[in-house]
Amino acid sequence: MTPPQLLAVLRRVEARGAIESAHRIKQVTGQVFRYAVATGRAKRDITPDLKGALATHKTQHFPAITDPAKVGKLLQMLDSYEGTSTVRAALKFVPLVFVRPDRLLPSLDASQYKHYGRAGVS
Repeated sequence: MTPPQLLAVLRRVEARGAIESAHRIKQVTGQVFRYAVATGRAKRDITPDLKGALATHKTQHFPAITDPAKVGKLLQMLDSYEGTSTVRAALKFVPLVFVRPDRLLPSLDASQYKHYGRAGVS
């Protein structure tokens, strides 16, 4: 396989609008090539030759709610949630500390949330 051949495949994925998938396919292909080089099945990894060839994904951030009336409505919606008790407790707790979940979990003792599959979060 040559870099232009791989690029042709990645361009087809990119043309569908799946830019993140094209980057992921390139990444996994690089892993396969590195393994092939290590085991003598390929001479080199061709994926570095494609650096910068794919379109970059444009990150879209969600806007913050800054209008006090909308914040109040959000808090009322969170308060009226009728799901599981764990989710209800989390929805009531998060507005008090205003941190993202990925910042909150590491501050907890790992034994408290390992059953959620998040053990080892750092």
